[in-house]
Amino acid sequence: MIVSDVHCRNGIRSIVLDRPGSSAVEIASVVRAGSRHDPPGRIGTAHLTEHLLTVGADDVSRGVESVGGSFAATTHPDHMQFVTTAPAGLWNDLLLADVNRVHGRMMLQKSDIDAQRVAVAEEIRAAAASPSPWPGMTGALHGGDDALGHDGFGEIADLDRIDLAVCTRFVSAVVRPERAVIVVALDVSSAGGPARILDVVDSVQPAPAPAPVAAAGPVRDAYPTSTLGSPHTATGSGVTATWCGWSVPGLSRSTRDHLRWFGAAAVLEQRCAGYRFGRSGVGHVGDRETLAVAGGSVENILELLEAPVTVSEHEHARRRLRGAAVDFEHDPASIARLAAFTDAPTVRCPSLDRSDLDHALARLRSTTPAVVTPDPDAPVDRSARPSSAQAPQSTRRRPIEFVHNTIGSTARRLNVCGPHAAALEMDGPTYVCVRTPAPFRSPLWERVTDFSGHRYATRTQSTEQLAHALDHLPDTVSELAAVGADAGAALRRRVAPHRGDGISTRAGAARWLALGALNSVHRIALGHAPIVRVLRLPTRPHPTVQLVGDPGIDLHTLVDGWTPAELDRTRTFCAGQALSATATGRDTADLLLTLLCNDIRVDGDPVESFASSLLTTGDGEIRAAAHRVLEMTNVMSAGCGTSGQLS
Repeated sequence: MIVSDVHCRNGIRSIVLDRPGSSAVEIASVVRAGSRHDPPGRIGTAHLTEHLLTVGADDVSRGVESVGGSFAATTHPDHMQFVTTAPAGLWNDLLLADVNRVHGRMMLQKSDIDAQRVAVAEEIRAAAASPSPWPGMTGALHGGDDALGHDGFGEIADLDRIDLAVCTRFVSAVVRPERAVIVVALDVSSAGGPARILDVVDSVQPAPAPAPVAAAGPVRDAYPTSTLGSPHTATGSGVTATWCGWSVPGLSRSTRDHLRWFGAAAVLEQRCAGYRFGRSGVGHVGDRETLAVAGGSVENILELLEAPVTVSEHEHARRRLRGAAVDFEHDPASIARLAAFTDAPTVRCPSLDRSDLDHALARLRSTTPAVVTPDPDAPVDRSARPSSAQAPQSTRRRPIEFVHNTIGSTARRLNVCGPHAAALEMDGPTYVCVRTPAPFRSPLWERVTDFSGHRYATRTQSTEQLAHALDHLPDTVSELAAVGADAGAALRRRVAPHRGDGISTRAGAARWLALGALNSVHRIALGHAPIVRVLRLPTRPHPTVQLVGDPGIDLHTLVDGWTPAELDRTRTFCAGQALSATATGRDTADLLLTLLCNDIRVDGDPVESFASSLLTTGDGEIRAAAHRVLEMTNVMSAGCGTSGQLS
């Protein structure tokens, strides 16, 4: 629930979202500065600047992963987006870091820009080699427009011409607090109330407004339709199918029309080999979005648009539309984008009749699409990979007190908890996660990657939707976890079978920490690669310990050599990761299911109870649990295939 929406004195629009009982903070910042503002001849300036705004942040922001949190930064045609999730005890420092970021305050060295230029080039190559219709679709649809016609990731040929001076001028021109929205989601009462949060945002005053900088290019917040070039055909080096693309309204043109077109895309999801509503999904572009559909040929795709919309397609589109509307109500990043592109921070779900969908498909049929086809002569680049860590980890340790202080902020009481079923009642939509002994297919359930079984998740907004989703589950469900307003009803309708009492929270925490230490999570805080990785293989049901360093290392000796400082960092990371999961109902339900799958008993507030056990488990308990894991597990070297079950 939004409890505050204020334009601060420094120009930032600040929105506070209350999440009672959460032990996490989630901060989403959006700045209306994107790839369409790239200077001519320096395509990729926005993308490289986004990287620099990340590595130029202070130590707290850069070290968030060392305490089990997460950080993500992305560049889009008309904005940059930064999302941080961490234990709630860090909210003040993380918020201050974001405020400085949207003020364009960077602390950089030449080595930073050199390293990030390499990372951006790697992402450009990975995008070109992927089966996605982008970047080819961008030029095919908007090739006649000087701002929208180039790929937002950048051009490798231009990167060497983008130096620190170019990025600094770009920041001075368009990365400004008056172009920024920051959404903070946390337990507001535990933070001291909305006024305390807004004081932090307002504590940083902006630099004087700069003089116009021609080198940064024009700042344009809307594009008339006449600027869009005629659609044409392009090729994609990694594309494996034919893609057709159409331009549809973005959020700022018409939120209602944008969401209705998203509903139309959901119909095509049912009919076509593949579909993409924008490069990043619904609500990611203000002015013009792209609807792309894959098929065997252009003719084949256009034929799929001819059939009238069926009842089941209509219902699927309505479910998708309701889900998007819920995101705009509860997801900080979605709220930040909506506030950045429109005046309102919330949106009502528009009506969607079958006639609306039929009309949308007819418009697509009557409009010439842009086309992207496979390039048979393009070399296959399998070496390119996206940059997974844009900001190198800090060499300083974050104090464990930040995690300790989060425990017990506003405890939530577990509604029902059994050995293999749990429900946690809280405000908001209901998320249900299940594990089944065998795979099944249902449009109401999303498959979740999990090599230890078959996981599925769903989100419902009413008891009727929940009942409908539960009716589509198979008869056998191994574990079930539900979080949300109707969580108790979910458990009453379908209780997983009883298979004993499980292990204590303390014993489960010791094993969890042992696996974390074997995964070398304590090295994350120092920016070092792991020595050992505990992983799951798709072809094998049980975890495997894989050596990624010296194959001659003795793992029992490694366990005995863990220092108190390393185990402290492991406790901090694992507890922080558990607390960060309370940022959303979906993550909380997923963590509860994981605990159930590992036979770990929880009571009271399950996440905080487990996090407390993680923080108080002794060094000796962790080492003993690790030795037991290794005794029951075969060890493999990288590339081998031996596995054993972890107890």
